[in-house]
Amino acid sequence: MIDFFPKEHIHISKKKVFGLCDSSTSSEKPAFLSENNGKEWIAVVHNYRQESISFVPIDHCVELLKEDGSMDNRCDCCLFHHTTIIFVELKQRGMKGSEWIKQGEKQLRSTISHFEREEQAQLFDLKKAYIANSSKPLFRSGQAVRMQRFFNETGYSLRIENHIKDFLKDQSYNNTNFTNHLTNTADLLSLSKRLQDHPDFSDQLWQDFKTKLTPTNDTKNPLLTGFSRLNSYGLFGTQTNGSTNVNLNYPIFNNIYFLETKQDDPAKRRTLVLIFLASDINATSLIDLAKALESTILEQ
Repeated sequence: MIDFFPKEHIHISKKKVFGLCDSSTSSEKPAFLSENNGKEWIAVVHNYRQESISFVPIDHCVELLKEDGSMDNRCDCCLFHHTTIIFVELKQRGMKGSEWIKQGEKQLRSTISHFEREEQAQLFDLKKAYIANSSKPLFRSGQAVRMQRFFNETGYSLRIENHIKDFLKDQSYNNTNFTNHLTNTADLLSLSKRLQDHPDFSDQLWQDFKTKLTPTNDTKNPLLTGFSRLNSYGLFGTQTNGSTNVNLNYPIFNNIYFLETKQDDPAKRRTLVLIFLASDINATSLIDLAKALESTILEQ
């Protein structure tokens, strides 16, 4: 099994614009992320929403071996965020004609082939590849046939340019309002998928996430108020007109809760995910349900 996301090599940037670089002093040093000195940048990443974008060098960091034990071709690095992954090959020097494109494609194909054999590949829905050349920055529209063939054979969309612009286009939870703790089924399922062993869900990201979901004192959701021995956080769905309890003033559909034990040592805390798709019961019953769940969890 190959780990494409070794924690010691992951770097994260929230900058609106940052660069990807390759060492100009040694061919044996891995690619790196740079937030300063734009003159060194080979590829430019546009992070309009200033999300936490993860970067991992691959060449000289992740071993990809052929069947005979020799090193296979590797691209320089990858970026990932939520369910998007982008493999990037960086080119600095000009080559005759399109040789740099052919070489870059070969390195990307080899890397992607190895990656797709790993379970980690199943974490991502949107998959892209870039060949970036600082001396040839513009989009290579003349390579349309090559890019279409690449997609047909790998499932990855290929771009030949050095500006990575659309990275976050499909990544926001468009139906989720963190201020009011509201969400819907599609975002709820996407969020749940991300929580399951995704490499970018770090301890720091979890702490930030909990801060957003900490219930306010005026929360009207009785299930949350029923937990006294567990820390509770939640995203809530909506009330519907079809409810038989027309006087309910709290969301009863598409709710997701995170229940965390309260040990002093954060490393010993457990977090459980409770998905509550539908409810049409009164507040007292929901509070009783919370107490019963809490007792069951703490007795385990």
